[in-house]
Amino acid sequence: MMAWLKRTTTVRIPEELAEKADIIARGRGISANALMLEALQAEIEHVKDDAEFMETLRALTERDKEISIVSPSEIPHPGIDRGALGIGR
Repeated sequence: MMAWLKRTTTVRIPEELAEKADIIARGRGISANALMLEALQAEIEHVKDDAEFMETLRALTERDKEISIVSPSEIPHPGIDRGALGIGR
């Protein structure tokens, strides 16, 4: 498993599910956090084998790339004369 923390995320889950997770984690001798990390990693591995999902993900990623490829000179900034600055119209 991961030996270092990169990000802290709050996850809101129903009380009943949290109680079940606590019981399972305690029975396995791990923390509820470790149990949730294992479950998340298992889901990530699962979707890697789902060809339809991966194709959808590829399409979304390509669309996001197209959206993010915008030159700063194309972003309108009220009150700034970009032409006078020599950075676009």
